[in-house]
Amino acid sequence: PEITVDQVTAEDYAESLRPIVEETAGGLSRAINPSAGLKNQTLTLSIQVEAAEQAQAAAQEGLEDLQQIQPPEELMPIHEQLVTAYEQALPAYESTIRAFGSEDADTLTAAMRESLPEIERLIVEGRTILRDLERAASQDVRDEGG
Repeated sequence: PEITVDQVTAEDYAESLRPIVEETAGGLSRAINPSAGLKNQTLTLSIQVEAAEQAQAAAQEGLEDLQQIQPPEELMPIHEQLVTAYEQALPAYESTIRAFGSEDADTLTAAMRESLPEIERLIVEGRTILRDLERAASQDVRDEGG
């Protein structure tokens, strides 16, 4: 949503979101091994179940932290959009972790193929909102007096 907000409000809200968004993004980064690569036209990811569980916990905690934030009224649509992204991503984390329990590569691959886009969407959504707020907070204040 397009909103108009003053610099201080944008900065304050961005400061409250930054640790939540960064911890959620970091959880996903720790869950997926950086040695991921393309082999025979197939994306290969190395995922540790413990790290995936920690990423899920970080996302759940992030949602709970977001629900404790009372944003200014003009930022409520953005806040609700971010809360919704977290709510939609949590089942994706859960299905990935459940797939680990099957110990079947095809089941895990299918779960990842289905879940990863939703989790990535959460990360992108959070970072985009944070970047937009930071941009609004850093815009020049122009003297209207001329």
